[in-house]
Amino acid sequence: MRNIEEALKAWSNDKRMGVLTIDEPRLKKLVRCTEDLGCYEPCIEEPYLSRTTEFYAKESAKATSKTAVEYLQLCAKSYEQEKEIEMGDFRPETSAASSLIALQQLVIPHIDLLAKEALADIIATRDHKYFVELHNMLTRVTSSSKSWTASPSDTLLSHYRNDIISRVKDIVTDTEHDATMVDNLLELKEFLDTCLSKEFLDDVEQSDRQYTHATSEAFEKGFACRRIKPAEMIARKIDSLMREGQKSSSDGEFFVKMTRILTLYRFSPDKDAFRTFYKRALTKRLLLGRSASDDFEKQVLEVLSKCTSLLNLKNVSLAVFGLYSDNLLAYDAAFSDMTQMFKDLVVSKDLLDDYRHPKRNEPERPDLNLSVMVLQHSMWPVAKKVSKPNTGVEIRLPSKMEEALNDYADFYRTRHGNRRLTWAHYLGTATLRAYFPAGKKELSVSLYQATVLLLFNERDEWSTEEIEDRTSLGTSDLVPTIQSLALGKQQLLRRTDARIGKNVKRDDRFSFNEEFTDTKVKIRINTIQQNDTVEEIQQAVKVIDQHRDASLEAAIVRVMKAAKTMKHQQLVNETIDAVSKHFRPDVNAIKSRIESLIEREFIARKDGNTNVYSYLA
Repeated sequence: MRNIEEALKAWSNDKRMGVLTIDEPRLKKLVRCTEDLGCYEPCIEEPYLSRTTEFYAKESAKATSKTAVEYLQLCAKSYEQEKEIEMGDFRPETSAASSLIALQQLVIPHIDLLAKEALADIIATRDHKYFVELHNMLTRVTSSSKSWTASPSDTLLSHYRNDIISRVKDIVTDTEHDATMVDNLLELKEFLDTCLSKEFLDDVEQSDRQYTHATSEAFEKGFACRRIKPAEMIARKIDSLMREGQKSSSDGEFFVKMTRILTLYRFSPDKDAFRTFYKRALTKRLLLGRSASDDFEKQVLEVLSKCTSLLNLKNVSLAVFGLYSDNLLAYDAAFSDMTQMFKDLVVSKDLLDDYRHPKRNEPERPDLNLSVMVLQHSMWPVAKKVSKPNTGVEIRLPSKMEEALNDYADFYRTRHGNRRLTWAHYLGTATLRAYFPAGKKELSVSLYQATVLLLFNERDEWSTEEIEDRTSLGTSDLVPTIQSLALGKQQLLRRTDARIGKNVKRDDRFSFNEEFTDTKVKIRINTIQQNDTVEEIQQAVKVIDQHRDASLEAAIVRVMKAAKTMKHQQLVNETIDAVSKHFRPDVNAIKSRIESLIEREFIARKDGNTNVYSYLA
């Protein structure tokens, strides 16, 4: 018996080392004999598996001298090698058992090395093949027993969730790289989708459910580490894509790209913030004519409002792109309401046509090139703006412009006498014809830029202070306007001194740049108004916070009106549930709103009990 065991040990060691010193044919005959005599298990299988256990127990000690990924490679190689070790008359179950023993001995003592360190390295290097190898390996080890306290698969899943939370948190809190936040999140998400593809995983259905849920949970927790900003950046990314359009890509490719971005939106707890920034960006795209396609705009709104997918709109299977039902968005009527914006533009166009074609009894129009968009204040996030405090005006326009706008206002009153127009010049644009020695140019500029440029028809040189006095533009609007005209790529104005730098001082003087040249006849000067300024973003966040306070108070009143009396913690929980589809409130904010409602006598503490509230009818 001992001779058989020694022979098996020597033979298996030789096979694992790639050499052979044992007479293999004679050993095979011996195995067949044990089968014939009915003693295969005690004479062959049990000794062989025992020696396999000893061998890989020693091999596992090599973990200390290898990196986590190198040790993963050793485990995978040993598993495959053990499957290939076969002596013609071994029973199949013996080979299967030896392969599993190899994994158990190599994996279980070093589960944290593999499930944590190797996983972290794999995700960092974006190597989906190693991820699949690690996942399938631990799944096999887990299936070898039903009595785990914490199975290797559960351990991997836990580390996977924690690792993704950490990575998403790092991305969204990296304030220096906000501009690339969405691209980095998309790249990480697409890598994870590839790892979890049905093409690779052994246990597709179970793993898909677990890891899809873990990925969603990790992204949600990571997004929650920074309020509002991730939602803002996702809205900006969509804005950029809608401005660019599909270019050379097909409709299907464009929809896939858009759907992936919208999938990120689902992870944000700040749905209300996303709506705010999305609507602001949509407004500017429509008013400035920067949207690549109105049809695409409407389809995206349909996606956001009707719990569907862009891919469904084109009858393309979601499964093809790894997009599943839990990636779809909850119904949000606010996006459906935004379709009214397109209707406003149609009505506004009809009004403009009527204005440009006056009836016989109406006077001639001072400027038939005038284009006005009349918008409902309740539907468009466009507010009256006063650029310079204490002036009461946004900007002092050239007299001919003022005349044309006043004429349109008079016309509008004849159609809608009970309505009042409020101008939003910061969203206005103008087309100017400019004459240079090098040739005539057509300049597409903002209304602010046009107002500044037209000053140089009156005289050759103006100081910053003089321009400010003449236009009533405040510093926050005037400085970027001058920078775009004199210190940008297309320099229509010239600073008279040779000072280096783009900062603008009050005593700086500017003149018309007659030496300006450009190969194009039609030139668009980049305008600061096309993108949100820091001031506008801060104002948007302030509005979001104000709306949240109002939503919390409304939710508290509804809950208390229905319940009449309620304990503090229950009220907090139900308030959170009531607004959670729109944002995730801070508990302190809820407490503050409760105190405010008590002061205004909407609710009261019941019988002096600080922990119980009653509704005051």
